[in-house]
Amino acid sequence: EGNRPPNIYFSRCRRVKVTGITLKDPASWNEVYNQCRNVYVDGIRVDSKAYWNNDGIDIVDCDGVVIKNSYFDAADDVLCFKSFDPTKICQNVTVDSCVVRSSANGLKFGSTNKGGFRNFKITHLKMFDTYRSAIALEDVDGGIIDNILIDGIDAHNIGNVIFLRIGDRRTEGRVPSFTHVT
Repeated sequence: EGNRPPNIYFSRCRRVKVTGITLKDPASWNEVYNQCRNVYVDGIRVDSKAYWNNDGIDIVDCDGVVIKNSYFDAADDVLCFKSFDPTKICQNVTVDSCVVRSSANGLKFGSTNKGGFRNFKITHLKMFDTYRSAIALEDVDGGIIDNILIDGIDAHNIGNVIFLRIGDRRTEGRVPSFTHVT
């Protein structure tokens, strides 16, 4: 499991721009942006179904991300936001006009959420054939989920529309919270 490489992995980079490419069948999560600033993804196609745990795109503790006009087809979660570091916040993220197909969740916050998610605007997503949820917000590691706007989701043939989970898996004394989620 730990030796499976993704197609793209950027860590602690600034001004990352990925446009107009097709990414197909990685051994792991398709593309990972970890603690990056100012990430711009536009007009990409993702076919990520070679293994059951293949996410479409993972944004981990980044600041300033735009994802738009893209098509994702993944075996696991598609638009996946994570926070691995309790001292970091994944924040200032815009997602617009994407098409999503998933064998798991179309849009997922967590479940790893040690620091949190703040200032997200997610609009105009078309989702289909998601086995689990169109939208999943999970906070079980003591992080925050704050100021999240999700609007204009067109979802068909999905397991359920919205899944919310708050818990105490590895909170280490931190209190998980959902505030200003629309």
